[in-house]
Amino acid sequence: MKRFLLRAAFSAFGLWVAAQVVPGIRVEGAGTLAGAALLLGLVNATVKPVLIVLTLLAALGHPPDALGYERLHALARYPFFKFGLAGVIGFSLWSAAHRLRITAYDLGVRADTLVAALLYAAALAGTGAAIYHLLRI
Repeated sequence: MKRFLLRAAFSAFGLWVAAQVVPGIRVEGAGTLAGAALLLGLVNATVKPVLIVLTLLAALGHPPDALGYERLHALARYPFFKFGLAGVIGFSLWSAAHRLRITAYDLGVRADTLVAALLYAAALAGTGAAIYHLLRI
């Protein structure tokens, strides 16, 4: 419980900093801030272990029936699920491209414009390919 409250305090601090820095985000009071921090902590404490267990089961070759190919393929027919899946794939590719760009710079590759263009073009192509294939389902 102590660890949970500590994480909630860090979340509250992060939310407060975001409210000070980002225009359009405001906190009405300490109660709102504490409630939002506790909610974020609760979601993090609940979702993270579930995802770890599901990933472990899938990696060991024993995914639950709900994560079987037929069920996921059926879910992929819904536009909302397609949109979410395209977002996850796209954000992952763009994040990977950015991390590779920074890594290349840290390793001494100073042709940043070329590296950025190649990596972000690959992320764009991958995102486009994912959207194309999702629309074909």
